[in-house]
Amino acid sequence: MKKYILSLFFLISCVLNTYAHTEKQQQEKIEISGIVLDQNKEPLVGVNVSVKDIPGLGAITDINGKFKIKVEPYQWLVFTFIGFDKQEILVKEQKSINVIMQEAKATAIDEVVITGTGAQKKITMTGAATTVDVNTLRTSTSSITNALAGNVAGIMARQTSGQPGNNISEFWIRGISTFGAGSGALVLIDGFERDMNEINIEDIESFTVLKDASATAIYGSRGANGVVLITTKRGKSGKVQIDAKVETTYNTRTYTPELVDGYTYANLMNEARTTRNKEAFFSDEKLYILRNGLDKDLYPNVDWMDVLLKKGAPTYRATLNLNGGGSLARYYVSVSYVDEGGMYKVDEGLKDYNTNANYRRWNYRLNVDMDITKSTLLKVGVAGSLDKKNEPGMAGNIWASAMRNNPISVPVMYSNGYVPAYGSENDQLNPWVAATQTGYQETWNNKLQANATLEQSLNFITKGLKFIGRYGFDTNNYQWINRKKFPEMWRAEQNRASDGSLVMKKIKDEQLMTQESSSNGNRKEYLEAELHYDRTFGDHIVGAVFKYSQDKTIDTSQNGNDIMQGIDKRHQGLAGRFTYGWKYRYFFDFNFGYNGSENFAPGHQYGFFPAYSAAWNIAEEPIIKKHLKWMNMFKLRYSYGKVGNDVVGDNDQRFPYLSTFGASGGFNYADIGQKYEFTGLSYTHYATTAVTWEIATKHDIGIDFSLWDDKFTGTIDYFHEQRDGIYQQRNFIPISVGLNGAMRISTNIGSVLSKGFDGNFGFKQRIGDVNLTLRGNFTYSKSEILEYDEEYSNYPYKSQRGFRVDQTRGLIALGLFKDYDDIRNSPKQSWGDVMPGDIKYADVNGDGYVNDNDIVPIGATTRPNLVYGFGLSGQWKGIDINVLFQGSGKSTFCIDGPTVYPFENGDWGNIRSCNYFMARYKQVKGDESQINRSVAVVRFFRAWEYVYKVKRFGDVPWYETELQMDSEELYKGRDSRKVVFTHILEDLDFAIEHLPKPNETKTGNMHKYAALAFKSRACLYEASFRKYHGLGDYEELYREAADAAAQVIEEGGYSIYKTDKPLQDYYNLFVQEDLASNSECIMPRVYITKLLMHNNTRQMEESYTGLSRAMFEQYLCADGLPTAVSPGYEEADMPMDELMQRDPRLRQTIDNPELPFKVLSDGTKQFNALPIIDTKYCTTGYYVMKYHSTDPEQWNIGQSTLDVFIFRYAEVLLNYAEAKAELGECTQEVLDQTVNELRDRVEMPHLKVNVGFTDPNWPDYGYELSPLLYEIRRERAVELVGEGFRWDDIVRWKAGKLLEAPKSMLGMKVSDKLKEQYDSFSRELTQDNLLIVYPDRTTRKWDDKLYLHPLPIDETTMNPNLLPNNPGWE
Repeated sequence: MKKYILSLFFLISCVLNTYAHTEKQQQEKIEISGIVLDQNKEPLVGVNVSVKDIPGLGAITDINGKFKIKVEPYQWLVFTFIGFDKQEILVKEQKSINVIMQEAKATAIDEVVITGTGAQKKITMTGAATTVDVNTLRTSTSSITNALAGNVAGIMARQTSGQPGNNISEFWIRGISTFGAGSGALVLIDGFERDMNEINIEDIESFTVLKDASATAIYGSRGANGVVLITTKRGKSGKVQIDAKVETTYNTRTYTPELVDGYTYANLMNEARTTRNKEAFFSDEKLYILRNGLDKDLYPNVDWMDVLLKKGAPTYRATLNLNGGGSLARYYVSVSYVDEGGMYKVDEGLKDYNTNANYRRWNYRLNVDMDITKSTLLKVGVAGSLDKKNEPGMAGNIWASAMRNNPISVPVMYSNGYVPAYGSENDQLNPWVAATQTGYQETWNNKLQANATLEQSLNFITKGLKFIGRYGFDTNNYQWINRKKFPEMWRAEQNRASDGSLVMKKIKDEQLMTQESSSNGNRKEYLEAELHYDRTFGDHIVGAVFKYSQDKTIDTSQNGNDIMQGIDKRHQGLAGRFTYGWKYRYFFDFNFGYNGSENFAPGHQYGFFPAYSAAWNIAEEPIIKKHLKWMNMFKLRYSYGKVGNDVVGDNDQRFPYLSTFGASGGFNYADIGQKYEFTGLSYTHYATTAVTWEIATKHDIGIDFSLWDDKFTGTIDYFHEQRDGIYQQRNFIPISVGLNGAMRISTNIGSVLSKGFDGNFGFKQRIGDVNLTLRGNFTYSKSEILEYDEEYSNYPYKSQRGFRVDQTRGLIALGLFKDYDDIRNSPKQSWGDVMPGDIKYADVNGDGYVNDNDIVPIGATTRPNLVYGFGLSGQWKGIDINVLFQGSGKSTFCIDGPTVYPFENGDWGNIRSCNYFMARYKQVKGDESQINRSVAVVRFFRAWEYVYKVKRFGDVPWYETELQMDSEELYKGRDSRKVVFTHILEDLDFAIEHLPKPNETKTGNMHKYAALAFKSRACLYEASFRKYHGLGDYEELYREAADAAAQVIEEGGYSIYKTDKPLQDYYNLFVQEDLASNSECIMPRVYITKLLMHNNTRQMEESYTGLSRAMFEQYLCADGLPTAVSPGYEEADMPMDELMQRDPRLRQTIDNPELPFKVLSDGTKQFNALPIIDTKYCTTGYYVMKYHSTDPEQWNIGQSTLDVFIFRYAEVLLNYAEAKAELGECTQEVLDQTVNELRDRVEMPHLKVNVGFTDPNWPDYGYELSPLLYEIRRERAVELVGEGFRWDDIVRWKAGKLLEAPKSMLGMKVSDKLKEQYDSFSRELTQDNLLIVYPDRTTRKWDDKLYLHPLPIDETTMNPNLLPNNPGWE
């Protein structure tokens, strides 16, 4: 690429040299001097004096209007000055020339507008277009998009970030008229589609916005949402003009969140609690300490805004440009630099890198115009930009942590030098740490743009005929790199040690600096050919354009064998325009676009979109010209047209009319309890070939006026647009149709109506030497959804239909409750207890309850519907003053987060909700079985919550009645875990008795076998905990666990998922988007695109961990024996050789060269040839592939839609096997029914009841087990790895010593042979060549107090009767 650019510059230089140095007969030069005056005989300063057709430095008039220049006789001197007409004077032999310049008399009729077909007089325009004075778009930030709102009529813009590099505005022409994809405007720079954010304001010559169908039809489908046309400056013949400009701007924030100080926050917290009859958190003594700053470690008072932010930051901008040339060749060259500083404070001690958020950009541009012949003009342009954005390593968490950390949560730094953190989650980190101690990120964007335009006059064929051809070539390369780290972080306990020192609890281990990066790019090519005809026949003005265009975008990212990404994205179309005008009075335009799209099936690929427009300039009527001479122009316009939009689906979905297929999970054709499965193909995406264009039908009525010698000018438009055929997914087709899950269909069904007004005005007046200009503009747009795929509702206000796109919804607040009588006489609010002073909400549907059925559309949309601006500017003797006021309105959005709910209740609220229901359900009349079914669901979830609390805290208070704020039971002590578990079993047994079977309720609803599965899990946990922790009374619970599991096995009809692919089935089980029909799934967590998604796949990718060596060694050999006793086992140097000898589940759990890491859209599979040992992704070398989708779409943050198991049949089988083994009742039949069913899936040898071997490497639990229990525990570890059971198993087995085992802190073995395969290897190894994960493995010691959590300080402070604390936490 560099070679081509240098060649291009060389060619241009040669042409310039050839044209600029045309041989002339050398004659003796004479010196001309003179003075240049205006009409008032006042000298003009800065008038350009040049020699026609001879490029050179020329001359410029001084402060007295005088000039001197040497020329040859019989050459022309050219005098030019902004605001004055150009003058040309022939030099003969005179040596003195005085010139009087005449002010330019341009009128509204002469004003030119840049359109899709070139420059056009505004008087002849029949479409809606706005031309903007470029000077009004100057902004202190790096992007001109931030100057659009309130400056450009018809544009609605919103800035969503203040961070340098991200502080650009999203904008829409006349608002958003679709809820589908592709609502943004088309931006063309010199006729080519490019990014407005990358251009230097000093390079812009003109800025025009095309708004209606008539004006945009020439661009076909790309112009469906309006068009922004930007032309850049070009060279002018004459002397070389050099302009240099340096600017410095100091930016401050318009608004900074004002947070209360710590003392005020503590008082508010006390007030929030005492008004609810709860004990205050802060005593008077603690408040005194806090107020006076006596203990800044335990009672800090931090202004996080002041800690994080500077008052402001500078922006530096420098521009240098030059232009000149002769009549045959002209050039414009510019370079610019902008440096936008960030407002984060930095750690002055860090010298190696910058953690602030700043942005730098370098721009360059070269435009050359060459007259090849008298009728041929060649325009060549080269432009580009290089920008760099810098930000902290954890920039995405800074504001979340700043809002979540209140002023009294943690100090900036503890007095003992420890780094504080409130919690281990990213949004609980110390905000100062997140901003300054987490490394840094860099984002580089490099763009190069080249284009050539050929204009050929065809007057020799017929006058007014012209051909224009354009070709453009752009490249864009993007690179992101994040060097992230964070220090070890701690939190101090509320009570100091006996010697007064802080008692510290580690929150997060130190992470040394790691690196992750990504890069992508694209290449674009443009080709256009236009044939123009413009001719005037007397009073008749005729014009026509015929245009062919095509472009393609090539993704140059690392796509590998991804055919879909490797296919060029293309647009192609024909367009035309015919215009007719008569006496500058009547005008008519016809436009059309004929476009093809790759997104639609044959028969729907092409669309014809016509547009018509007409205008009447009343000011040119004879009677008006005679009697209303002050009316220079008064034009009425109307346009109608249709425009197609082919951007459909998320991320500009490609080929949406094509269905895709994949291997099915198998279908059981047998009766319940039997197995007769077949696999086959099934839809992974179901599509319809009827997908077609989203069509916008647009109407526009407008007025353009210019009055009183053009002193008062303006435009007003009313627009009306209806979008039909908006592409969206159909989520509410009845299941009986069969289009559910992966077969949900998307098609053109939505419709939106959008209408509004926009306009602008300007008033100019000269008062003495002062020129004043008053200007203003406004845009108002309102949308209404006409059609939308949605579920039927009895309440019309719950529908999208009839309301605005993206309209805010919520409850209607009526005020505040005055007293308890007011509460008793008002509809019941369905959340928590209500007290006087709380918000009273409206019962919209009148059912006596305020709940989700009372949520209605409120306010406006989240984006502004009204944008306006007005300004005043004045010029006096070279001094310019500009004032601009901008505003927006008709926008409503809700705020959320910790600043809105600063004193939320803890998780006991779920139990209270259950008891609230239990206290009231008997008031309901109706079918007893249906009532009991609802009660069963509630009692199940009460048991669920209490099982969690018993596992975490042991003894907890049991509540089964609704508590009020003054209930004495709030302050009771803890009940023993045995008492609590008795109540848990009562709840679960009731749930099991009254819950429906799965086929009797909807997918996702609680059912009998899910309750049984949970009972087996809970009872097994509690039985084991009691046995191995010496609490006694465990035999009956083992029996309960076995019986519950047996009932699922015998009645549930579940089976182990198998498709006769032992090397794939286990992996495939965990990467399915629809588990509801999976034979192994008892209860799934269902995720749906856009509605409910998760982050599992992304978290697996960035887990920073991996299986330990100890876990790796748990896997048996393929012969069913441990590695220590298997006769055929040989330790291998290469990981794949090792995996081939082991349980097939191992190679379906961790990354290896046979397991696809990524599958492209065309089915191409990509693999990792070597283990991932980068500490950023995998510290142990055993990268976990379980749950890792090979679909890159599932890797996006928070965008995964893979279903997740809540209860899996395999777990039930393992629960049954373990419980029976603990009871001494595990027979070969039991093993064949449970463990061996799991082994059959991967074709592993069966486990025998007598085991048949002794493994010297059986884990050291601190006690002995039977060989059978050892192997059942091994099977549980292997089968359920990564599913969240391991910690619970370690706790219930009292097996904390396993975490002291050295191999639990080591990774894979890296042999010399493997090490040689890496380009570089820097990881530390043990003497046995095992990866070291923890440098000092001897420091990790188990503490038995970790079997239970400490009681929360907040709870024990409010209720001392909960004490004493759990063992070791006193």
